[in-house]
Formats: sequence, C-alpha cells, structure tokens
Amino acid sequence: MRVFLLRPAIPSDLEAVVELAGYLDSPNLPCDEAFLRARLERSERAFAHAGPPAAEREYQFALADESGRVVGTCAILSKHGTRGSPHVYLQVGEEERYAASVGVAMRHVVLQLRATWDGPTELGSLVLHPDVRGHAGAPGKLLSWGRFAYVARHRAAFERELLAE
Repeated sequence: MRVFLLRPAIPSDLEAVVELAGYLDSPNLPCDEAFLRARLERSERAFAHAGPPAAEREYQFALADESGRVVGTCAILSKHGTRGSPHVYLQVGEEERYAASVGVAMRHVVLQLRATWDGPTELGSLVLHPDVRGHAGAPGKLLSWGRFAYVARHRAAFERELLAE
C-alpha cells in the first residue's frame, strides 16, 4: 500500500503544481506558472504567519507519495472577495405578484446578483494526479479532508462560512 503525506506546498513544488493545474485549469488554479509561483509564495507566508482571514492568506497544500513526488494539491482561500475583486454570488429570493384584474396571485423564485468584499472562506483547487485516482489509501479523501482538519485546527484564520469551488 502506498503512503501519502499532506503538507503545505512550497515554492520548490512549482513544477508539480503547474502540471497538476493543467488537469484542472480552473479560475482559482489556472495553469499559469507566474500565477502559481505567486500563490505558492503567498501560501508560504500564510502558513508561516497565521492571522485573521484576509484575501492575501492563501493556503496551498501538496499531497506527496512515499517517494516525495507531489501527486495532488488543494487550497484554502481564507477570505474570498476584495474591493478590487469582490465575491460575486446569486441570492435566492421570492417575489409575489398579484393581478387584481384577473384575481390571480403568483409566487416566483428569483435570483439576484450580489457582490461583497467581505466574503467567506473558499475551499478549492483540488486536483489529484490521474495515476493515483481511485488508489487504495484514498489519497483524494486525504487531500479533501485535510483542508477541513486544517480549518478546524486553525479556526481564527478562517471565516465562519465556507464555500466550495
């Protein structure tokens, strides 16, 4: 059985994280070396100097196998939304309309676009190398659950509300 270790990603993991990002290429884990280099640098600072939720505190994790090869990555963005890049979401509500001329009342579910710079903590950027997907030892679960364990251990560094990418 293979052994896996979840740990903070470090700048020397850049090549592996770029490769993994290529499998996902999402908005918060783009396959962009400059972006990922800056993310790993912010992550290294965040792990070294914990503090209250802030947009610059991004925690990137690396999942390594017994040989030290990085086979997965995931992230926690401690605060999603800034004045320059707000957290955008849809608020679900209801509206009631009444047409007196025909005596009909209707209730509609409506979506309203909202934005805030004081958003929640975001869990995202989870990607596992295809070679270890479905592998014994559940490396994908370790990668996912490890974030929750970190948040539980460091509650003051994260918002009360968490959202998943």
